[in-house]
Amino acid sequence: MELLRKTLTFACFFLAYLPLGHIVPSFGDMPSAKDALDRSENEYNKIKYLQFRSESVSNSQRKLSNQPITPPYQQKEVSVVKLDIDRNFAYLLSDIIKAPPQDEVSDRAETYFLDGTGFTLRANSSSNEVFTLWTKKDAIHGDTQNAGWRSVFFESEQLLPMGIFRFEGKTESIFDLMRRLTQLKIENKKNEGNESYVISGENDLYRFMITLDPERNSVLSSYSIVALRRGDKTGGLQTFEYKGTDFVNIDGLYFPKTFDLLMEAGNFAQMPSPQKPMYVEYKSTMTASIEELSINKPLSKIDYGFQTKIENGTTVYVEEARQIDHIWLDGKPVVKTDEVMLAIARGGHKFMPGPDNPRFWMMLLSIILILTGGGMWVYKNFIRKEGGA
Repeated sequence: MELLRKTLTFACFFLAYLPLGHIVPSFGDMPSAKDALDRSENEYNKIKYLQFRSESVSNSQRKLSNQPITPPYQQKEVSVVKLDIDRNFAYLLSDIIKAPPQDEVSDRAETYFLDGTGFTLRANSSSNEVFTLWTKKDAIHGDTQNAGWRSVFFESEQLLPMGIFRFEGKTESIFDLMRRLTQLKIENKKNEGNESYVISGENDLYRFMITLDPERNSVLSSYSIVALRRGDKTGGLQTFEYKGTDFVNIDGLYFPKTFDLLMEAGNFAQMPSPQKPMYVEYKSTMTASIEELSINKPLSKIDYGFQTKIENGTTVYVEEARQIDHIWLDGKPVVKTDEVMLAIARGGHKFMPGPDNPRFWMMLLSIILILTGGGMWVYKNFIRKEGGA
């Protein structure tokens, strides 16, 4: 009888332990929302160099009030990203590919930032190349709050895996946006079988949510921004959802090989009249794959040499002086004048090239040789003769 009682007692304890240990997830000590955000962002702060090539396909549609939705418009984009965080350097090349069957590059944007100065070179099938220069004082698109390498990605989704994207006219970080909220809530949840921390909060306009994966060093699994009402004053963003998948581990740092983006927007357009505005809705989905991924591998010297690709005579818009016409000349923008354009048309000009131009060193060597030869001739024909007299 005693043996039976002990056996039943043991069985009860065993059955009670089994669901606790194998059905209820074990998250350990729950961090605060702030600590979880800091832990995740610190992982991304370990990235000093980043290089990859990506291919993305997006589908977008538009709908006006009381009208059928437009057919989907598809676009393919191939991009190259290079970062050197400590040197405040970023490079982004984006090619927009025409839909099949042509599969040709229809638009190209090449953006470069280093040492406080940025450049953007744009070209498409219907216009000549146009070059824009901006500085820390007047960053690209007026994004002065984030002047620097981040501003390169103002119009790009390539750094979504790091939580960097365009929001309300600025290049923002999801970590900074979450920290500005007065109240944050953190919960334990399962995300595709993995333990996850879900942090959420809201302000007067939006609800923010972020999912972190503690099993992968708190990597960003997903995040979203949802408007609390439609047609708000911030431009009409309704839904912004990012999700990363197929993570790879490179020296302890996790990065997704694929990611998806859903964006929905809507706002009141003053059409057909201000008295009866129409509500315009937009929806866009994007799927991107990342190849040739390299983390914390130093860049080569050639990666920093974007300026050498610019042809003399290229139209340049200087952000802090857009009312004045500029052109590119030997490594820098100069005011466009008839004299300058005539010199370029003739294949030469009177301007001294800079040290980055091979012609600078050829001209300097020629001057040295001329001065040396002249000095030797004067010494031989005058100074030495006078000394022997």
